[in-house]
Amino acid sequence: MLQTRRPYSLLVVLAFAVAGCATWRPFDTNPALGAGQSLPHRLRLTRQDSTRVALTAPFVRADTLYGRVHGDTVAVPIAEITQLERERLNLGRTLGVVIGVPAVALGVTYLIVCGDSRCQPTY
Repeated sequence: MLQTRRPYSLLVVLAFAVAGCATWRPFDTNPALGAGQSLPHRLRLTRQDSTRVALTAPFVRADTLYGRVHGDTVAVPIAEITQLERERLNLGRTLGVVIGVPAVALGVTYLIVCGDSRCQPTY
């Protein structure tokens, strides 16, 4: 049972590491949002009441912004939107977390376990 959980737990840890390196940056809507405008795959909008909604695969039709949230299609009138942000991945931070942190952990583990020459091969 333990063997089957390892790949899944590694994927979960990797997903959290990569998700931690994503940030939201302002999305410039100059000119104003319009039908047929190319939009990023993920957008987060802030409404006038300060609630935020993260949309996947957003598109504009007439005066409304549509997108997917947890498998459902959500519609928000453009007049209610005060801010738009796009999701950006920081490659440097991601590589640091995915490669750097495990490398440092492995080095520290080696020093703890093999300190004072306890890992000398016996021939």
